[in-house]
Amino acid sequence: MRIYEYELVPHIVRYFRDRGFIVFTEKYVGLRRADVIGVLLNEEEVKKRIEYNTPHIPIRIFLRIMRILDRHGGMSIRELASTLGYSTSYIRKIIAAASPIFVVRQKGLVIKVRDYKPYTREIIGVEVKVNDWRNGLIQADWYRYALHKAYLAIYERTYKRIPKKVIEWARNRGIGILTISKNGVVEEKIPAKISGPESKSAYYVLAESLWDKVFETIKTNKCFFDKIVLLGD
Repeated sequence: MRIYEYELVPHIVRYFRDRGFIVFTEKYVGLRRADVIGVLLNEEEVKKRIEYNTPHIPIRIFLRIMRILDRHGGMSIRELASTLGYSTSYIRKIIAAASPIFVVRQKGLVIKVRDYKPYTREIIGVEVKVNDWRNGLIQADWYRYALHKAYLAIYERTYKRIPKKVIEWARNRGIGILTISKNGVVEEKIPAKISGPESKSAYYVLAESLWDKVFETIKTNKCFFDKIVLLGD
C-alpha cells in the first residue's frame, strides 16, 4: 500500500500540539516552504501585545528604526521619515503599533525605551518525507537559518535505510529525526538541538508574519487564552 506525505503530516501536527505548540502547515521560511511550523509562546510578551492591542509589526522597517535610535538616542518622526524614505504618517503608524518600545516625547521626538522581544519563545520547522530523506535533511538543515530547531519526519521503514554516517551528520548539525509508523505513531529517534536561528532578522520576519494567525488561535483556544490572560494575576 502506497503512503503519501500528506497522510503523514497530521500525525506530526498532533505530536507537536500535544507538546504545547501552536502548529501551522505549509508555511514559508524565507523562500522555502516547511511542511509543519510549531510555535511556543513567550506568554509575557503575548500578554503585552494583547494589552496594548499591538498589530502585526512591519518588522524590517521597525528594525531599521531601532538601529537608528540606538545610534542617535532619539529622532523626530519627520527626521525618521526623511532618513528612511517613508511618509511621516507611515512612520507614526509603526511607532504607535510598537508603543511599549517607543515613546514619543514633546515636539515629536521618538525615544526607544526597551529592546524588541518577539512574542515567540521558540519556533520549529519540520520537513516531512516518505522516502526522500536526502532532500528532507537538506531542507531541514536550511530551516535553521530562521528557526530554533529543525526536524526531518520520515516514514519508519525509510528511516532504517538511512546510513549511520548520515544519522551522525544530522545529530552533529542539531537536526532532529522523527519517525512515523504505518499506524501513525510518532517516535523521536534523534532529539533536535537549538541550533538557530542563524539570522535573527529572518526569525523576527517569520514570527511577525505569523502573528495574526497566532492571535486568532489564542482567541479561539480557551487553554491558551486563559493561560495568557491570567498570567501574573
